[in-house]
Amino acid sequence: MWFISGSSIAQNNTLLLVNGKVLDGKVTNNDGEFIKYEFQKKDNFFIKEMDVLRVYSFTINNKETIVYKKDTAVGNVFSQDEMRMYIYGETDSEKSIKSWPYFVSGAAFSYGMSVFDTYSTRENDRGFFKADPSMLHFAVPFVVPIVCGKIKPKIKAKHVSDDLFLVNEQYIMGYQKDARYKRIMGGLFGSLTGTFFGILTYSLSK
Repeated sequence: MWFISGSSIAQNNTLLLVNGKVLDGKVTNNDGEFIKYEFQKKDNFFIKEMDVLRVYSFTINNKETIVYKKDTAVGNVFSQDEMRMYIYGETDSEKSIKSWPYFVSGAAFSYGMSVFDTYSTRENDRGFFKADPSMLHFAVPFVVPIVCGKIKPKIKAKHVSDDLFLVNEQYIMGYQKDARYKRIMGGLFGSLTGTFFGILTYSLSK
């Protein structure tokens, strides 16, 4: 990435990525493999390069140029129109689906399992934190995100930009892919947090 100064970047210049994210910046060069673009951060201007495979299109002064092409050899299995709908699904999911409920659920479940795992059933020494932690402590953080990812996300009409999108296969795929990712990551970090505090509680109780 290079630093530049003494220039201004026009508004309405953006890059639309295949993951649904939009970057502010003006494309200055596209050689078919890499896209070079300028962007402003605070009072400074920068130039950055990006692999063209990460980009669906870029807009300069409100004129869009699509660089995405269907090519199964590189994993681009959708047509341009299909990919646009897929991106719409990712974008709507990004706006409506939050990962924090799965973080909280994963943390609470993992902490509870960690505490339960230390319960001793010995006749003269029953109680929590009286048994050494088992492999359950380390298994739960991997099980929780798997379970979160297996649950099929439901798409609610109020979260959709256009009701017609609800019958579009690519839109649904994009929406559910982004929603699953958030659930998995939320569950993973939550379960790791819960397990950590479970082990910490056990250690402090000794």
